[in-house]
Amino acid sequence: MYKTKNILKFAVSMLFVVATFTACVKDSNFDTPQIQYEDNDISNSTITAVKNNIIQNYNNATNPGAAQLIYTFPDDSPVVISGYVVSNDKDGNFYKKLVIQDNFENPTAGIEIDIDLRSMYTKYNFGRKIYIKMAGLSVTYLDGQHEQDPPFLNTSNPTDNILGVYKIGIRDVDFKLKRISGTRADEIITRSGVTKEIVPQIITTSDFNDDTMNTYVQMNNIQFELSELGKTFAGEPNDEYDAIRTLLSCETQQSFGLMTSTFSTFKSLNIPEKKGTLEAVLMKNYREASPVVVLNSSTDLEFLDTERCDPIILDCGLADTPGSQILLEQNFDSGTIDNGWTNYTEAGTRSWELFNSSSALSGYSAKIGSYSSEDDSTIAWLISPALNMNTQTGETLEFMTSNSWSDGSKLELLFSTDWDGTEAGISSANWGIIPSANIVSDDEFYQNWVSSGIVDLSCAEGENFYIAFKYTGSGNLDFDGTYELDNIEIKY
Repeated sequence: MYKTKNILKFAVSMLFVVATFTACVKDSNFDTPQIQYEDNDISNSTITAVKNNIIQNYNNATNPGAAQLIYTFPDDSPVVISGYVVSNDKDGNFYKKLVIQDNFENPTAGIEIDIDLRSMYTKYNFGRKIYIKMAGLSVTYLDGQHEQDPPFLNTSNPTDNILGVYKIGIRDVDFKLKRISGTRADEIITRSGVTKEIVPQIITTSDFNDDTMNTYVQMNNIQFELSELGKTFAGEPNDEYDAIRTLLSCETQQSFGLMTSTFSTFKSLNIPEKKGTLEAVLMKNYREASPVVVLNSSTDLEFLDTERCDPIILDCGLADTPGSQILLEQNFDSGTIDNGWTNYTEAGTRSWELFNSSSALSGYSAKIGSYSSEDDSTIAWLISPALNMNTQTGETLEFMTSNSWSDGSKLELLFSTDWDGTEAGISSANWGIIPSANIVSDDEFYQNWVSSGIVDLSCAEGENFYIAFKYTGSGNLDFDGTYELDNIEIKY
């Protein structure tokens, strides 16, 4: 009888242990247990303070360069910062990087830690509060400005209005950042017992700035651009390492990228055709040229609304050869923007202006940019004279574009057949897009000029047909930019 009682006690005890263990495990993948402990806060500094070391270095230098864009803490530095993990490498979309922000809700700063570890989600899980000992580590700043030839040194500027990112790692001899050795992880990173539910900041493209970079965000009323539909996240034949699909904010009409690793578990899934909401980490793309959002999981993207915000489209494709007769020509070499064109500022203080410098294509070009305007909104139009598309056939369009870190600004090629020709009527007219035209991308070198291709307009109709180049600024000092335009020709 005594023996039987002990066996029963043992069985009950084991059931209790199993039940307790099971309650701590999220699913069969055995994620890190979500257990709450008291937090013995050991931090004595902040992510913002760590960033400020770079700014002070840069401001104090007579001729700032790569050496001032990376700050290394002494080996005996007592500085310790804290943050909440907002990246999750479980689905393979983050590779050897840990992103933290300074609070689980309403963060004011975030930073990336480059470390040679995989499967970090098992120890530094999403929402986990961790501490980083900065002794011997380096922090750098990158905003996409690099020398064009090897060793591609960092030539960024943390004091200008170009959006950048801060990263923690180890400095190499070329003043560039390399990953922290994974064997040093336990020495550098202290995991607290606290895991919090991360509350995403709800933002739009107008909120892309240094404070929201490397933080966990939510964006509403978002859809993939029409040109992306039918593609996978990162499984197309030409996708290498990271693929970028263009998203459109229906609220701001600004485009931005969703970056997905070709090693992610969801790379071969088709992107959704509807619109909706996403939660992601706001970062910058390869070589820090443009802002992108990065998903922890494909389930963080919820596009369920069938009512997209697509514009009217005129898409005749591309032609093999241009026409031989000139219907419209504008190369700005007459020394005027107007010349029958309408130069109209819908919002802000900036309008299209003549541009002539060493980086101009030839002679004069046209330029528009909201950089340093301090305008809440910049919308500027350059609209052609009326064209009769019913009197000839085989029309084609060609033009050239360039940019100077266009960042969040956007240049579109539009058309209308019902504009009345007045500035007052621009906003009430129906304007559609001509998607076949190639417009320079943000990551193109600023002195390069890019051809539109031979845009086929043969399917266009109407006695009063207009093309328009519409510039929209971001309204954000950290996210503004400039475009140049030249050699516009419509032939038949």
